Amino acid sequence: MDDQKITDIQAVKRGRGRPKGSKSKPGSRAGGNGGATSPVIGDNGIKTKPGDNARYAWMAGEVISWGEVDRKNISALEDRFKRYIDLCIQNDVKPGNLAAYAALGIDKDIAYDWSQGRGPSASHADFIKKVKGFCAIIREQLMVDGKVKEAVGIFWQKNYDGLKDIQDINLSPLDPLGQPRPPEERAAYIKQIGDGMPDIDD
Repeated sequence: MDDQKITDIQAVKRGRGRPKGSKSKPGSRAGGNGGATSPVIGDNGIKTKPGDNARYAWMAGEVISWGEVDRKNISALEDRFKRYIDLCIQNDVKPGNLAAYAALGIDKDIAYDWSQGRGPSASHADFIKKVKGFCAIIREQLMVDGKVKEAVGIFWQKNYDGLKDIQDINLSPLDPLGQPRPPEERAAYIKQIGDGMPDIDD
């Protein structure tokens, strides 16, 4: 191979891949973007403005500082829940299940037990269902008004509100011979086929 052909091949090889002298960005791979659009790397999955995190932290601290409430007393629980709602309204914070449970001095497991009738009384099941229903209405309004991403809203409604996707599928038996035949006709058809088959011994 002459020198001119070797030079041409080297020029073609240099034209592939990254430009000569270029460097990769830290943390990136060839063809990647360094996780710039990943929802789980750094703060990419969090969309907050200055002051939002402080307001959320204050809200959580305020709720858990209220102390215990008499869980057996439905009136006391209702008053505590109303206090939580007022706090959300005054500070323009979206109500949520976990924060509501914390305000009531319970957790999600206790809330589930109450909703299943395993609470101190039957009234506790009705009460916690109202709490869940209130939070579900808030989520529904957020979804209807387009204030939350669809994936987040669907996650909330499936995991907190008990909603699920339902597809109606009607299954009907298919007969390769056409319309279903009565058993007597099927038996006669099978016998007719059998009579027309040659004897194996012939």
